[in-house]
Amino acid sequence: KDGGFTVVPCQRYSNESCGAKVIVTQQWSVGDRVTKLCGCIAEMTKEEEQNFLVPGQNDFSVMYSTRKGCSQLWLGPAAYINHDCKPTCKFIPTGRNTACVLVLRDMSVGDEVTCYYGDNFFGDKNMYCECMTCERRGAGAFAPKNGTEDDVESGPKSKETPPTLKDGAKYCLRETE
Repeated sequence: KDGGFTVVPCQRYSNESCGAKVIVTQQWSVGDRVTKLCGCIAEMTKEEEQNFLVPGQNDFSVMYSTRKGCSQLWLGPAAYINHDCKPTCKFIPTGRNTACVLVLRDMSVGDEVTCYYGDNFFGDKNMYCECMTCERRGAGAFAPKNGTEDDVESGPKSKETPPTLKDGAKYCLRETE
């Protein structure tokens, strides 16, 4: 909490049974650099990849570098930052294999720190994306399957209990535009 963030459980995503997310514990403003919310990259050999990785169990912070032609393990608290198509932050390099985050939108206590992972990280044009922005827009995994608005409901569901609002409503999405 001293770094202005904490890691908490997250059950939003369909492929995770024990996920996590980063939320802020203080006000952050556009342009702030959050240096303690950092990460570093450790390159993996093919042998390490085969001996240690179990797909769907311990590969959540592994990325494949097409430039270097190898898998890379993303370590540190920044490994728990989830994707959003309209992110609150972005990764910025702090060294050859390290990064921290730069705030793109003002954030209040309890807001989730998110970064954009890329255009095709969740399939072609992120067609399997389950982020909150895609849910709100009816895009990605929430896009209508047969071209009708009614079918948006067949997309993935968040397993998190939504907050209760002052007016008694049970569900809300943060504004992203």
